[in-house]
Amino acid sequence: MDKQYLIPGAILVGCTVIALGVYLRPSAPAPASGGADRGAEPAAPRPSPSPQSPAASAPSAAVPPGGDAPPLPAGMALLPPGAPAAVQAAANKAAAEAIAEMKKTVFLPKCWQPSVAKAADPPKVKFVYEVTFNPEGAQIARGINEDRAGYRQDVSACLNALPMDLKIPPPGTNVRVSLPLELP
Repeated sequence: MDKQYLIPGAILVGCTVIALGVYLRPSAPAPASGGADRGAEPAAPRPSPSPQSPAASAPSAAVPPGGDAPPLPAGMALLPPGAPAAVQAAANKAAAEAIAEMKKTVFLPKCWQPSVAKAADPPKVKFVYEVTFNPEGAQIARGINEDRAGYRQDVSACLNALPMDLKIPPPGTNVRVSLPLELP
């Protein structure tokens, strides 16, 4: 056999063995209606939580979409809860102020002015800064979406290369904000 066919052949054989194992796996036979299993007790149905139990009222104990999956363990939610409205509003305001300050001190001198020195067009660019802050108010994630109508690759590359040092007063929970940013 040629050497060039050894790896693809091994992959094919391995996949075939796995597929056969999955297809022919030993499974419990269905109970026969009139066989030797007549004396065996049927499998007990899974008990449903009582309405008084905390697991029944918690959203984390809900069955995930699809219906046939087991309930999630307590403490595991499908989506994290959002920040309260007052906390979100305060975080939006503080982040907008922080971005405005960074625009003057960092974005314009480090990213915009070198780009304009190379080429004058387009005269302005628009971005949406998506920032997530931890409970202490430190930036932990950032996404920068750009408007393609006025696009400067060097400016967006510069913004992405900047350190994530945006800070807001501690919100007490993780908070995500979306902030418009227009340069200059």
